[in-house]
Order: sequence, then C-alpha cells, then structure tokens
Amino acid sequence: MAEELNKGIAIIIDEQIDDVQSGDLIIKIAAKVKEQGIPFCSFTTLKDARACLKNFLQVNFLILDWQLIVSNGAPEQIKDANAKENIKFIEEFRQVSSAPIFIFSSLAEVDIKDYFVRFGKGILKDNTKKDFILIKTKSSVSENNDLFSSVEIWLKSNPAIYTLKKWENAFLEAKNKAFSHLFTISPIWSKILWDTATVDQIDESTNLNDIIYKSIKSRTSVIDFDKDIIDSIPDAEIDADEIKSVIIAANYLSNENISINDVQPGDIFKVEKKYYINFRPVCDTVISRPACDKLLYCLKGDILSAGQVKDRYNEKYKMLIDKNNEIILYGIDGKKFVNFPLNSFEVFEYDKIKDKRIQRLLPPYSNYLQQSVSSYLQRVGLPRTPHVIIENALPQQT
Repeated sequence: MAEELNKGIAIIIDEQIDDVQSGDLIIKIAAKVKEQGIPFCSFTTLKDARACLKNFLQVNFLILDWQLIVSNGAPEQIKDANAKENIKFIEEFRQVSSAPIFIFSSLAEVDIKDYFVRFGKGILKDNTKKDFILIKTKSSVSENNDLFSSVEIWLKSNPAIYTLKKWENAFLEAKNKAFSHLFTISPIWSKILWDTATVDQIDESTNLNDIIYKSIKSRTSVIDFDKDIIDSIPDAEIDADEIKSVIIAANYLSNENISINDVQPGDIFKVEKKYYINFRPVCDTVISRPACDKLLYCLKGDILSAGQVKDRYNEKYKMLIDKNNEIILYGIDGKKFVNFPLNSFEVFEYDKIKDKRIQRLLPPYSNYLQQSVSSYLQRVGLPRTPHVIIENALPQQT
C-alpha cells in the first residue's frame, strides 16, 4: 500500500540530516526512505526550506523534526517560539502542497499535540483519521520496517489522504500521456488550438485550458478506490456541517477562482440582496468576441424558508421534490436553499453586474439548469472546425 501510493520526491527538515556521525535517528529514517526508492531533498533549517516553498508543488510527503536546534533543556519561551515557527511553516507549506506531513521527533507525541492546541488551533483534528499530519517519535519509526508500516496503517485509516495519493498518481500519469501524445502529433499543437480559438473569437487561454483538462481526463483510468478505507469513518462521527460544506465545495466554484471575463451557465450573482443565475449558452457570452452583446439571461431566486423546505421534502425518498416550473438549489451564498422559478426571467448587462458574481454552479447541476429552461430559450453552440480541415475534405481540383 505505502510503496504503491508514495510516489515522488520527499522533503526532510532536520538539523542533523547532514551529520551522519551524529547518531541521530533521522539518519536511519532517511536511509529507509532511500531504500524504498524515494528520492528526497533535505534541509537543516526552516529558513532554507521556506526559500524553496514554491518548488514543493508535487511533493510526496514532508518529514519535519519538531525540535529544530531546540533541546529539551531550553527555556519554555524558546520552546514556544520554536513551536510557533513550526506551525507557521506548516501553514505556509499547506498553501502550496496538500502532501501529508510526518512529524518525527524525540519529543513525545502528546507534547507536540499540546503545542498545536496552544498555538495552532484547528490544524489538528480530534480524530486522527481526519488529520493530514502524522506525529510519531523517531524511535518508533526508525527500527526495522516500522516507518512505512506506520505510514501504511495511517493511510488505511485516513480516507482523505488515501484518496489524494491514489488520485494524484493517476492524474500525473494521465497528464504525462496527454502532453506526450499532443507533442507527438505536433510540437506546435498549442499554437494550432490557439489560432482556432482566435478565429472563433473566444478567449484563447480558457479554450486551451478546457482542451487540456479534457485530454487529461480522457486518459485518467477509472481509479479503483478501496471501499473499506473510504468508508472507515463511521457515519456517527460525521456532523451535518461537514456534510453541508463538502457538498457545497463539490457543486460550486467560488468567484475568486473564476476569470473576470469567463461567463458560463450557472454563474450566480447577488444583486440588491436577490439571487440570479445565468443560463445563457456560453457561446453567446464570449465577452471578448466583438459580436457579443454581453447580455446575461438569468432566473431570479428566492430563499426558501424552513417551512417551504418542509413542504417540498419527501420523507419516503429522502429528497426535495421541486415542481416542473422551478429549480431548487442548495448552497447558494452559504448554506441556503434557493428556489428559481422558470417564469422569473430577467436580462442583465454583464458589465453592470460582473462584480456581483458570488459563485458558479458546476455540472451536472448547471446542465440540469439549461435543460430545464430549454423550453424557454436554448440553442447549441459548438467549437468551430478549422477551415483547413474542411477545405482538405473538399473535392480536389485536378
């Protein structure tokens, strides 16, 4: 399990990592990492590691010694300062990498966790199955095969980290296949696709990104996740707020992750405390296209009260039953149910409301939105086939 999932380079931060004669257990730990065929980059200070943070995008895992330059006999204020610096670095590392972090130290696990309680509240969870940090003493993982057996046990009990590692490996393999294939076809494939988008008068970067993502997705094999690992956390340990937050994150894209001139069906705007959702086809809302009228076709939504939610709730099927003349969406502007009647059609000039977009509804729900309003307004728009291809298919003059 661990050998299969742990692909890529590792980072080790320990003041003794370069001192083979020190006898520190980190030397044994590093040797075991090397025995697994995992290359690693080592640092003796957080300052040196911090200078390289931008290069940690595809890190396998991070090994961090808690007591960098600090001995057990140091004054408490020095230990506290060291802990704060470690926690600050962990937060910075998480901004560039989602890789798991292993804290291996001579300090007891309970003492390290106490520092997180005091200076890094919210970083560690009450349940280790939900943590991205594994804390162990160096002595417990430096002998025999205890290092990777400990990691394997942890991975099997941590659905999020397990899913990350499985998906990441499949994605990277698919990415390499996709770019290699495109380059084999033509070293100037990106130029060809860019020019095609230019002729279509659509945003070239957005179009190129879409094609790349589709190419990678088409090469990503179906990942066979282990049900026992994913389902290892009992339902009783998952609260309603967690479920709500996950569903919202899966179904919506926040506005800060959307380009200002990228307009799609499912874009949600908040105008004078009212919610509006755009359903106009993307081919009609290419803002950079000179012929675009920059008009959005939106449905106006109203927040459902608790009583209205109850009226639409079917206890037998455990779901909300909306009518054929409305769309009910959960997760608008927080944890709200909003009803969009299909007869609440309004037109907006994009330039006047573009700064009021709050999020974007993602497929398949955005597809459902368009299908629901198709009786009112809809047309299909597809990327143009390059004219060179069409002209090559015409009868050739002899």
